[in-house]
Amino acid sequence: MNSYIKIVKICLRNKMAIVWMFLFPIILSTLFYFAFGSLDEEGQLEQISVAWAETSDGEADVLLSVLEELSGSGENALLDLKKVSGTQEAEDLLRDGAVDGYISMENGSPLLTVQESGTSQTILRSILTRYLQIRSLLDAGADPSSIQTLFTGNSDTSISVDNVSGDRSVSGTVIYFYSLLAMVCLYAGFLGNVAVELRQANLSAVGARRCVAPQRPLLSLLVDLLAYLTVSFMSVGLSVLYMAVVLDVDFGGKWPMVLLTCFCGTLVGLLFGAAISITNRLSEGVKTGIVIIVTMICSFLAGLMLEGISYQIQTHCPILALINPASRIADAFYCLYYYDNYGRFFQNIGILAVMAAVLLVIILIFERRQQYESI
Repeated sequence: MNSYIKIVKICLRNKMAIVWMFLFPIILSTLFYFAFGSLDEEGQLEQISVAWAETSDGEADVLLSVLEELSGSGENALLDLKKVSGTQEAEDLLRDGAVDGYISMENGSPLLTVQESGTSQTILRSILTRYLQIRSLLDAGADPSSIQTLFTGNSDTSISVDNVSGDRSVSGTVIYFYSLLAMVCLYAGFLGNVAVELRQANLSAVGARRCVAPQRPLLSLLVDLLAYLTVSFMSVGLSVLYMAVVLDVDFGGKWPMVLLTCFCGTLVGLLFGAAISITNRLSEGVKTGIVIIVTMICSFLAGLMLEGISYQIQTHCPILALINPASRIADAFYCLYYYDNYGRFFQNIGILAVMAAVLLVIILIFERRQQYESI
């Protein structure tokens, strides 16, 4: 216990560790906040105002019911439907900018009138086009179940609905913060590298003294790793706290699972750095460089620098996504934010646990070999 406390204190006095593991994530997350904070508001789809010109055409009833269904009630309705007595009143609303377009019936077919071209007008055209396609199929006597192909584009396409959380709006920018946290977790590899370096007699005076100390090398290594894991977990926890409280990043409110993700991610990062250091006799600078390069590549593939790349990797090279610890960490955070169930979340945690176990076995094997060489 005394050795554990001393190592924690030594680590907290390390200026490099303080900068890269405590200050850098806070600074970078703040920059993310100012760079991406307005993207969700800019990408929010507003209700489309459309006028419906009342008509006595019997074919209009079905289309009107569709539009009423899309207008629904509440803030999440796609359309803001305004019923007017005729095309002249609808034309006045369009001219005044009160609506994005209006729909009337002409010879039994719907007619969309717009004043300009934009996203709202394109959506209105798509609604009418889809309605006409479905009506044509039904008039031709098609099986109603076959209409599903209109929405999938392929009759063999399977449609699945995830159990998503419906009590919050979905943000497209949280993945950047989750990927940043994944990078912070892997930054624990720096301390894992240091933990091994300070035990090797040929690399430091501290390592030489520790090699002749009357203590069990294997137990001493585990105590060292536990101490560095504590400091690393503190840095990740501080980053989560800052993002949640100051930057208002949503983690889904499942805080025990958030901490579990932080712990597993930090453990993998720490053991990865220790494994890199213990398995070769390269210089300290080269080992640190390896940790940095691997961490940045993993973080890039997890979506830290380019939106959508994580999805592309998952689609076209799922094995790479599976073995990328940063992707598993970021996806675990995203599961807590987006899904109501824990199935996919615990799958990510299980993969991280397997990674940690494999790295720990590698470290213990090489540690025993070093013990035998010193006899």
